[in-house]
Parts: sequence; structure tokens; C-alpha cells
Amino acid sequence: MDLTTTWIICSVVFGVLFIIATCFFVYKIFYHRNNDCVGVTNINVSLNEVKYCMGWIWKFAFNERTGQMKLSIFILWYIVSICIDLAVAAIIFLVIYNEN
Repeated sequence: MDLTTTWIICSVVFGVLFIIATCFFVYKIFYHRNNDCVGVTNINVSLNEVKYCMGWIWKFAFNERTGQMKLSIFILWYIVSICIDLAVAAIIFLVIYNEN
């Protein structure tokens, strides 16, 4: 494929991945955030959201007893998610562009 088509495909892939992660992030920040008695901000998440939306590796940060995750770890998940989205888009670019 030519360079222009490859850039368009990779931009669309990254855009879709970015929008999905950002919508989940913003929704949780606005509607499922609370403070505990010592002033620590937490996000209410379910175990299935942690496993299937965020990834199995984030299960370590999930408190199953309260069903919450610290806000700082949730923000870290978002940053890592964006980096992974960029890496996926770059790999797709390399695969498509070097397909000759």
C-alpha cells in the first residue's frame, strides 16, 4: 500500500482505540468517583471491567472487598492504555507499509 493509505488506516485505528479508552475513563471519573474517610479518591469498578476492559494485569490494583481502585492507578492505566494504542497503531503501520 502507499504511504497515504497506510497513514489513514493507522490514524483510524488509533482514533477508535483512543475514543474507547477515553470514554471509559471519563465516564468512570465523572460518575463513579468517591472519597473514602481518609480523603483518598477511589473509582468504583467491577471485577469484570478490570478483567475485560482494562486488562488482567490491572487486577492487582483492584480491591475486591470494596469494589474500588485508587484514582492514581486508574489514571496510570489510562496513560499506559494510550501508549499501548500508539504501539498497536505503529505495528499496524509497519505491517501494512512493509507488506510488499
